[in-house]
Amino acid sequence: RLEATGISGCACARHSYFIPHAMTTHINMDYILCETLKHNASGIHHALTFYDINYQYHKYLRDRVSSSLFLELDQKLEIMLGIGLCHVHGYQDSYYIQYASNFI
Repeated sequence: RLEATGISGCACARHSYFIPHAMTTHINMDYILCETLKHNASGIHHALTFYDINYQYHKYLRDRVSSSLFLELDQKLEIMLGIGLCHVHGYQDSYYIQYASNFI
């Protein structure tokens, strides 16, 4: 039985600290992303997320959140997407230009 395919966490890119209660198995990524984006987020209108499958993960994120009773995202929050450099080279060249941190 496959209960989790790995472990994920959310950390502040500026200060390099992990967000409290934001470590989980991959099956709960929507939850930790929503909770992280609410943590001390007053006045924040833009968030930059890095995830090795960001291009696919975010396609239906807002649909999944809106259909959940337990998840919420600020509709005004603009989420900019990135894929870490160690992962982005494995994708199409167009993804490199769109998601690599070199160009964000």
